[in-house]
Amino acid sequence: MDKYFQYYVEGKTDFIIVKALIRLGLINAGKVDEFKVLENMFKTVHTRTLKRGIIVVLIFDTDVKIIDKLKENIDFLNKQSNIKEVVCVAQVENLEDELVRSCNIKKIEDLCGAKSTGEFKKILPKISDVGKILKQNEFDINKMWIKQPSEEFAKFDFKREKILK
Repeated sequence: MDKYFQYYVEGKTDFIIVKALIRLGLINAGKVDEFKVLENMFKTVHTRTLKRGIIVVLIFDTDVKIIDKLKENIDFLNKQSNIKEVVCVAQVENLEDELVRSCNIKKIEDLCGAKSTGEFKKILPKISDVGKILKQNEFDINKMWIKQPSEEFAKFDFKREKILK
């Protein structure tokens, strides 16, 4: 049986990077949507159109230590009959930190020649082939999402290997 994935990421840069990782064949193909699981609550309207047997992947930053909504969201998603599994993937502290660890760069600005993190976030959406930029900077998926988050997140089960190809 085929596996179907629905990725929920925090923002535009996360969306772009996850799409690039899918195109590079480094993570399983799936639909990607923006949804801040630490700030917003899932409702039935979000899950109604999901395919039966889907694996929902929550990719979120851990620089915000408020986890109440995350727990509620996971509990809600686990109760939905069409969802096979909920997979959590932690970005310690955030996406930019994960990219620095996973690429041969000293700071996130080096990835695309930006002068600041803010400029990086403005430049990234304008790059036509983000996968090429990742490759040029020696991106290694084996270094992505492997760092353990802070103790606030200890109760969650992080299984990045479930999305890797």
